Amino acid sequence: MSIVSEYDCKDTIISSLAVFDINNDGYSDIVLTDSIQKNIKIFFNSANGQLGKEIIYSVRDSWISTATGDMNNDGYIDLIGTHSLSNCISILLNGGNGTFSHELNISVDHIVKDIDLVDFNNDTRLDILLIYSNTRTVFVLFNMPNLIFVNKQIYQLETIPNLIRIIDINNDHLFDLVISYRYGNFSIFVNKDNEGFVHHQTYVTKRFIHMMIIMDVNHDQYQDIIFGYSFTTLLVYLNENEGIFRNDMEYQLFLNDDSMSIVDVNNDEHVDVIIGYLDHPAISVFFNFGNGSFYPEHFLMQFYPRFVKEIDLNNDKQMEVVFIADGSLKQSLCILSIYPWK
Repeated sequence: MSIVSEYDCKDTIISSLAVFDINNDGYSDIVLTDSIQKNIKIFFNSANGQLGKEIIYSVRDSWISTATGDMNNDGYIDLIGTHSLSNCISILLNGGNGTFSHELNISVDHIVKDIDLVDFNNDTRLDILLIYSNTRTVFVLFNMPNLIFVNKQIYQLETIPNLIRIIDINNDHLFDLVISYRYGNFSIFVNKDNEGFVHHQTYVTKRFIHMMIIMDVNHDQYQDIIFGYSFTTLLVYLNENEGIFRNDMEYQLFLNDDSMSIVDVNNDEHVDVIIGYLDHPAISVFFNFGNGSFYPEHFLMQFYPRFVKEIDLNNDKQMEVVFIADGSLKQSLCILSIYPWK
């Protein structure tokens, strides 16, 4: 592994990182949110293995997380952001030519804890599934014509949630829910179509879940769940067909894992897991054997790698890793080559 590109982020505190093709040129670009300057920084891919100079968009309040999706069905991927101090969700509409519209702010009832995007009512428009920081309720912001959003409660939980993700646990092509809770444990809620969501099962984890990824770990065509747990452990829950999950794998991490991404690191057709850390100078790669188990390797860095994401910088079908290098005096946007991975 080696750093192939580094871009200085002066006087910033980066709060999230997203990778997608902004201007439909076939190359992935990079978006950063800056919580100090209250802006969005965009690095366009120059198609030569390098990134262009950053372009900055000011926003009303600091974004702490970023989701991506085509919110107005124009074929361009838009930016959706949440905030830590204001009761709203923000959208920047992608003009398709490398520019974004003015920020659209959608008022909600409380500070948002987590979101996911899905076409909830099959009207071909992406809706926003959300949970709040201090309530026990799951809501959906229905995306109506002309980007008017209507907030509706869809489920009342027994305790305060922490993360929410879409999953199809039984391959019935209806989206189900995985919800983890503030003080530990997670639950599966099955989509019964016209009957709404029904609690399927709760799994005891005892301690805090702070990261979650949905993926098919063992190639059985069922979606499994990987958790970052208690800032020290990677938990793998395998889906045994009808939404029954088995956990017999736990992997130790360095303290304070910060982000998790999935990419086939060694081109063996098994999707691997990459972990970055808040205050440990290493990247951890969990190589997927394809049978439900992983082999961990840890690569030491000279900085703390945060917000790790995968990117194919030059469209050569070999993925790189992009992250924020958090040093003692500055932050940098770094591209890490993982081929050859040893």
